[in-house]
Amino acid sequence: SSHVASERTRSIASYTPRTEVEYGTLLCWGRNELGHQKQPCVYHVIPAGRPDPLENCTILNQTADSLYVECDEGFDGGLPQEFQMEVYDSQSHALVSNVSSKLCWFLATGLPSGVGFDIVLYSFNSKGHSESSHLVAHTLKSAARRSGQTTAPVAIELTPLLGVLAGVVASLILLALGIVLVLRLRGKDCDEKHQKTIVSTDLKRSNESMDSLEKNPD
Repeated sequence: SSHVASERTRSIASYTPRTEVEYGTLLCWGRNELGHQKQPCVYHVIPAGRPDPLENCTILNQTADSLYVECDEGFDGGLPQEFQMEVYDSQSHALVSNVSSKLCWFLATGLPSGVGFDIVLYSFNSKGHSESSHLVAHTLKSAARRSGQTTAPVAIELTPLLGVLAGVVASLILLALGIVLVLRLRGKDCDEKHQKTIVSTDLKRSNESMDSLEKNPD
């Protein structure tokens, strides 16, 4: 009772385990003028330890030089925890990136492109670190590294809708070409008729001048 302080509707129990055998379960009951609480409140007192492993780790994005990973955190062991991601080259097994985070997501940048990696993820607190979770990933090949490779032809499936659209576009193009051709031909005919009229007028005037000269000789 010396470890319990009560104040109206609140009670505070002070309990500090000294040895391993002092960890266990605390039970508490409330009471008032009508009686005692039937079912006690239950508190489990356990020693702080290492955190649980990370769960559901997933690579959400990968580029030519970066990897983005998210996980679900486990139980923290009763102490504040942080998270760690280590990225190793899958061929040389050399550590290429080491990312610490207070949140359960990681972004590794500055990675070589087109390379495979082994990823190790874990959480840790002052008692130690959890068991590791593992992923296999790779960065995308950069444009410079892809330039020497031939690109396979891409097959395009012509759906009925695309066929109809292609036919409409082709018909409109042919119609426009036909209109332009008709306009050009009409313009050419008008030019020829105009030229013939001018030539006929000039010839008529020339003949009239000759007749005038013959009727009025010097």
